[in-house]
Amino acid sequence: MGWISEAMEMMILSYVWTRSSAYMGLTSKQESLITTVVFVGMMVGAYSWGLLSDKYGRRKGFLVPAIVTSGSGLLSSFAPNYVTLILSRCLVGLDYYAKVGLEVVTCFVCFPFIASSYIYIMTPESPRYLCLKGRKNNALRILEKIGKLNGKRLPPGNLVTDHEVELQEKIVPPKDGNEDDSGVGSSNPPRWKDSDMGAFRSQLMLLSPKLIRSTLLLWVVFFGNAFSYYGLVLLTTELNSGNNKCNPNELRSQKSGSVNYKNVFITTFAELPGLIISAFTVDKFGRKLSMAVMFFICCIFMLPLVVHQSEAVTIVLLFGARICITGTFAVVYIYAPEIYPTSVRTTGVGVASSMGRVGGMICPFVAVAANLLWYQSKNTPTSPDPTMANENVVNPPQVTSSAIPFNSQNTLIAINAATQLPLKLSSNNYPSWCAQFQALLIGLDLTGYIDGTILCPPATITKEGVTAPDPAHAIWLRQDSLLHHAILASVSDSSISLISTSRTSGEAWEKLAKLYANKSRYRVMHLKEKLSTSHGSKPLPEYLQFVKSTADELALIDKLLIDDDLTIHVLNGVGSEFRELTTAVRARETPITFKELHEKLMVFDTFLKKEQSSEISTITTKVTRRNSQSKNSFNSQPQSFL
Repeated sequence: MGWISEAMEMMILSYVWTRSSAYMGLTSKQESLITTVVFVGMMVGAYSWGLLSDKYGRRKGFLVPAIVTSGSGLLSSFAPNYVTLILSRCLVGLDYYAKVGLEVVTCFVCFPFIASSYIYIMTPESPRYLCLKGRKNNALRILEKIGKLNGKRLPPGNLVTDHEVELQEKIVPPKDGNEDDSGVGSSNPPRWKDSDMGAFRSQLMLLSPKLIRSTLLLWVVFFGNAFSYYGLVLLTTELNSGNNKCNPNELRSQKSGSVNYKNVFITTFAELPGLIISAFTVDKFGRKLSMAVMFFICCIFMLPLVVHQSEAVTIVLLFGARICITGTFAVVYIYAPEIYPTSVRTTGVGVASSMGRVGGMICPFVAVAANLLWYQSKNTPTSPDPTMANENVVNPPQVTSSAIPFNSQNTLIAINAATQLPLKLSSNNYPSWCAQFQALLIGLDLTGYIDGTILCPPATITKEGVTAPDPAHAIWLRQDSLLHHAILASVSDSSISLISTSRTSGEAWEKLAKLYANKSRYRVMHLKEKLSTSHGSKPLPEYLQFVKSTADELALIDKLLIDDDLTIHVLNGVGSEFRELTTAVRARETPITFKELHEKLMVFDTFLKKEQSSEISTITTKVTRRNSQSKNSFNSQPQSFL
């Protein structure tokens, strides 16, 4: 029941740590702490319960943790704030967050631990432990109960067992200088009962010359197992969740909270074949060889996850890695008790397990760093090294200023809209304005800000467990603000109100594109009606530019006009004074391009202006002559005055 509850708790932990920040508004450091306190509690608990079991018996060492864990789990279900949650999760040694809609599941997970408490009533103490503690009569009574329950009787004779520990007699000096049968000069070496051994002496025995090598190697193996296993648990939900999107106005990225539960179930199911494989290999090939081979295969499965893989490949790789690391975890828990004597067995395994939790404490911080990147650039935070039988981090995610590629000095580029963008955006010149702006952005290598290829870096970076502000984030915000200002300064007053609420240059650019390149039927009809506008009193160059701009807007919404259609609109729009030219154009056998038509119209317009100027000049000359003759005739007549 305890193993069932632990597995349930760990899977809830893998979901909650990715979702809690979105509900509580936690920083990356707080988010990592939610998971880390779990392993802190496990590290302390593994050692403490080991000492408790060696000192007071396996039965009590089983009951007390079950009560504490179930009580703390229920308390965390109703935790009113973040601090209470952290404390209760640290006590339970496993973390899940009840305030994200998982209250019922949280309580449900506690029931296996509660059931374990009731099993205590039916669970006898270890007779072997009682004998080593010198409680021979208690051990005999338990053996009699076991025999009675199975319908058997104990064999005749007396229960014989050693009350002293062979290993301890070589390293523990005699007490108070007693010189009886265990004193100096006696032929028998000094012996002390195991019941006299305390917690400190138990630790000394783990580091004795005979056990220190095995102890240190076992600590490394446990560290590698824990780092790899819990890293895979967190990585499973992370690689099956939605992409992260950086909002430049927030201090960190938000998670989508969408998890592919089917894929998570498939990869988690891998633990079952992992346990079966370890059961078949551990006796046939030995403990150490089984662990080494499965560590190596796990590494092979995890290395491809350093780069982006398809969903199917990711599931297969995670499934294989989960099989191997589950098998190594099962084997190491079989191997560890076998290398220690009974008197310090639980303490030794508990201390080794505590060392393994250090690896579990590191995993959340590595995983949070991975969360700050897009899914396509995520690297696996864990990968095993079989030569050391432990876990190494392969290519940890670089949360640095690599998102700003426009120059190596990270200098800011300001745009003078008055001189560099002379054409202001209006309702009828969007294509021209867009071409003008894009040419400038390409020259300055700033196009990525408006098309989304230069992403906002995360607000903080985490390196070696230390979270610090990312300078690239501030540089990105400043450069984007300068670009946003240039867009606002190069549009008309009527357009500014439409994009004034935009927070980034990319958002403003997208709004303008949607506004002037709207593909709705109403806009198509509106643009075609604009083409029907006649020349009127507009100058011919302005009219032709108006027609071309409107045609370009139709092209932006996939309503491209062919040359003949555009020619008809122009010929119908010019005045009757262009009748001679329009008649000649209509009579052509081959189509005419807009550029050629534009040139002919401009030449003809110049000719008309010259003709009109010549006529005006002739009329003016005649009027001047007539006025001059009238004046001379008036002056030649006699004048009389009254």
